[in-house]
Amino acid sequence: MSHFDPPIKDMLFALDEFIGLEKLNKLEGLDQEIDREFLSSIYDSAAEIASEVIAPTNMDGDRVGVTLKDGKVDVPPGYKEAYEAYISGGWPTLSFNSNFGGQGLPSLVSMPINEMVMAANFSWAHLVLLTNSAIRAGGVSCRGIFARSIPREINFGGIFWNHELN
Repeated sequence: MSHFDPPIKDMLFALDEFIGLEKLNKLEGLDQEIDREFLSSIYDSAAEIASEVIAPTNMDGDRVGVTLKDGKVDVPPGYKEAYEAYISGGWPTLSFNSNFGGQGLPSLVSMPINEMVMAANFSWAHLVLLTNSAIRAGGVSCRGIFARSIPREINFGGIFWNHELN
């Protein structure tokens, strides 16, 4: 099992001291105030899933790997459960537009979570982070076009990788 302890204090320091929480709170379209307590709560919860759910899949990811069998991708043990926990916690949608099912937070708030996920298990992180990038590339204004053009890969109901994880 891989041990992972995200550097939450460093992440909070960087956002507060280098970026400035007052600047984050001035961003257009922000529905709530962002303070250290709010960020700490988010990052503590994200650290829990990264360290207790995602990181333990790291070794099997390296040992077992991903295989393609009979047209289906088989992932290492624990990947599917970690993915389901990550999705059900709403982690991928933190910085997506709230009009389209997201939580509407600035990307600066979700970036440290992405870092936690990548540090916990870099190969597993590609299940969600590359899909997030595809959604961003599609843009929220072309949601319908994007959803129709890649229907098997994106489901805008919150779970946006609807391929079966075996």
